[in-house]
Amino acid sequence: MIAAFFASNGSTGAEKKPTAIIAANFTAASPTKGSETFLPSSGAPVTTGTERTAGANGDDQALSEAQIAADNLLKEITGLSSTLDVSFGASSSASQEPVVTAAPDPISKTDLEQGAVSSAETIMPPVFHRVHGDPVPELQAQIALVADLETGEAYYELNADKRWPTASITKLMTAAYAMKYLDLSSVITLEEKDFVEPGGDVTKTLKSGESFSVNDLIRAMMTFSSNEAAEAMANSIGRDNFMAGMNNMAQDWQLFSTHFSDPSGLSSANQSTGNDLKVLARNIYDVYPAIFQMTRQPKASILELVSGKKQVITNINQFAGQANFLGGKTGFTDEAGGNLMSLFMEGRRPLFVLVMNTGDRFGDTQKLTDWFENNFAVTK
Repeated sequence: MIAAFFASNGSTGAEKKPTAIIAANFTAASPTKGSETFLPSSGAPVTTGTERTAGANGDDQALSEAQIAADNLLKEITGLSSTLDVSFGASSSASQEPVVTAAPDPISKTDLEQGAVSSAETIMPPVFHRVHGDPVPELQAQIALVADLETGEAYYELNADKRWPTASITKLMTAAYAMKYLDLSSVITLEEKDFVEPGGDVTKTLKSGESFSVNDLIRAMMTFSSNEAAEAMANSIGRDNFMAGMNNMAQDWQLFSTHFSDPSGLSSANQSTGNDLKVLARNIYDVYPAIFQMTRQPKASILELVSGKKQVITNINQFAGQANFLGGKTGFTDEAGGNLMSLFMEGRRPLFVLVMNTGDRFGDTQKLTDWFENNFAVTK
């Protein structure tokens, strides 16, 4: 027998509409310690709500009375069918026919804790599941995040909502905005004003008076993190306009904890969070894949259009050329420390790995990648 339980939906006065209470299973996450959260995506399901089991020696009369009460309740509910409001996480319609919707996005533990969703909603199985229990290796990074790029599901996070200077990771948004609003074949001649104060993890290769296509300036920015390439593109349409456009794009992508004050990332006012940068990476991966493709190559060439000479440029990212490396971006300033965003192919899926404020960005990233590969497998 299926038992239905109803409770008041909190309306006042004589009219109170019954609302269904639905129990659901969800995968429990491990306890948190400070700001560090470990999400193993494993373990036995935990049932919320209340389960009731009938006893073997129940009183027949009591059961009969209970059945009568249940029948009366059912008739009352049937009589209220025109006003019955049963919510399954979406607005009810006039029709009582079942509504079939697309599978929902995975619901995180944080969403449940903050009340963003009801624990009654269906939670999709994780893309990856825990197969071994090795602890996360010790890191120098003060911010870290390991997540499935496509679903956003996090497998390890450390201070992932803390705002921090992005340094040259900023250039990912600079490249995205340039690809959307500039003609990639148009020519920009570098000027003295494009050469800002030295800083960051750049190798100066471009010179004032040289001319390059927008596409090659983006390539220089993504390969050896050219500050002057970023500044030249911004100045070509007005720096203030360019920066306003970058911040508008950030808002459009719902990067609500992100702000950009310059196109190169040298200012500490360029700030974001680990979770925002995960969304940024997902948008670039989906909409502007050529940006990450540029960062994969150990070497590239750009054409200086005045002299007609090709310049070979070397990627400063140590993962460039690695078979499973899908792209990423380095970043460094004295205020930010070492930052590194990386995408790796794991189980035919893109894995997002971010470390910030670390003295060993490549070492920390390798530790997290090795830990993930040894402890997680794709859910079949």
